[in-house]
Amino acid sequence: MTSIDIEPIVTSYGQLHHAVLQLLITTKSLSQSDLLQFIRGAIYDIVREQKDAETPGENADVYDSDEEEDEHLINELKGLVNAKSVSTIVDLINRKLHRLDLAIDHVTSDRDHDSDSNMEDDPDAEAHSFVYVFINKKSTKVLQLSTSYTEKEMKVTSFILDLIFGSRDGISRASVSRYSVPKYDAEHEIRSKFIYTMTEAQLLLRKLMLDDWLEIIDAAYTLTPRALCELKPYLEDNYVSAYSCAVCDHLVTRGLASIVLVRVVMEHLIS
Repeated sequence: MTSIDIEPIVTSYGQLHHAVLQLLITTKSLSQSDLLQFIRGAIYDIVREQKDAETPGENADVYDSDEEEDEHLINELKGLVNAKSVSTIVDLINRKLHRLDLAIDHVTSDRDHDSDSNMEDDPDAEAHSFVYVFINKKSTKVLQLSTSYTEKEMKVTSFILDLIFGSRDGISRASVSRYSVPKYDAEHEIRSKFIYTMTEAQLLLRKLMLDDWLEIIDAAYTLTPRALCELKPYLEDNYVSAYSCAVCDHLVTRGLASIVLVRVVMEHLIS
């Protein structure tokens, strides 16, 4: 069986890159392992389309349509499409997005650190520690989400950030080491401070989750990777507890205990 050449598909901006961009615009954030799977599937479809477009008899032996040939193609793509491929694809997309102050960025994810023992047999283990996010890169030290949020909702959102990152006067709450606020505490605080009903508080928090600003980890609200990237200037300017990694320049938070944050920093330093 003849090996396929995916370099033209990966290194020339085209159908694959449009598909990846559309995916991240829709999902707003995606783990690198999931993005790898999507890219492999997209390249498979492109290769199959190229085969179907061939005239009968021309290179017909290269891409046989039977199940064995399909299985060979799928297995080959697992080896050919890797983290380097993702980086190449994202770089090409970002060149197109640069003038629009938009970008696809990536941050370290802490979610998979507890499953290190299962990574030795996983060919995509290196991809588990990253999340790719679609962000607005226009730097601002003013809290901005979107025009769909009312002035009161923006004030509530700012208050939620206070709960997550501690007070703005440099005095941090004891729980800020987790960079999160327990679900019930957030709902109760919003209800009492802004005269919301419990349902209204829950609906606003749900809206922030659907828009990929907040997520729940261990029964607590924390910022998503996309929010950490996009709100970085605002967070650094307003909270002493929001600081950047000396190596990757991303905020060293992810809603986990400080001992895990130290581990993430150390992994940056030794990598």
